[in-house]
Amino acid sequence: MTPAFSVSVDGVDITGKVNDRLISLTVTDNEGTKSDSCEIRLDDRDGAISIPRKGAKMTIQMGYKQTGLQLMGQYTVDEVEVSGFPREMRISGAAADLRDKMKEHRNKGYEGKTLNDIVGEVAGRHGLSAAVGPSIGSFKYDHVAQSEESDLHFMTRLAKKHDAVAKVANGKLVFVKRGEGLAASGAALGAITIQGHEVLDYTGTFQDRPAFQKAKASWWDRKQAKRVTEESD
Repeated sequence: MTPAFSVSVDGVDITGKVNDRLISLTVTDNEGTKSDSCEIRLDDRDGAISIPRKGAKMTIQMGYKQTGLQLMGQYTVDEVEVSGFPREMRISGAAADLRDKMKEHRNKGYEGKTLNDIVGEVAGRHGLSAAVGPSIGSFKYDHVAQSEESDLHFMTRLAKKHDAVAKVANGKLVFVKRGEGLAASGAALGAITIQGHEVLDYTGTFQDRPAFQKAKASWWDRKQAKRVTEESD
């Protein structure tokens, strides 16, 4: 299998310009509202690479020539580092520009709103589309308040309450139930099998700890006016 990639900046495909200069391309998929990120390291041997502007939009695809490319998301350039010698440029980006209004505190009440409504309203404030899992999207709140709380923290709090994951990815605010194995559309996510020869490194830790055969717990019985101990194996 031959690795392949594609990088576009502000809609312009620059793959051909950087193909022979690529040192590494890394995409990190984080859980929750912690932004996904990417890092591109380039050989700038002749100083010919133009420094991308901060805030530029990068679209990254990765895969293999034999099987095609998969979209890895859109990222906002947030840091550029040049170093030498030899000359090298490192470009990093985040899936969501968390420096902007998503971190601003606001006061807002939501009356008679479903999660679909709430996530959609928050997403709309930041130019994002909403993708809410069908199993929780119809949940309706009589009232929920966002008090001196950023949209980022508000989404995180609601996600914890519904045992869900909230994150910004590829221009969407995604809010899906944890562990369901479903996309926000409700479609099942396919299983991926990783073979041993595909693993670069791994670490396993085995600790020798005491094994307990039984557990005891006590509670106060008001009718008998005494503490009762329960035992279970």
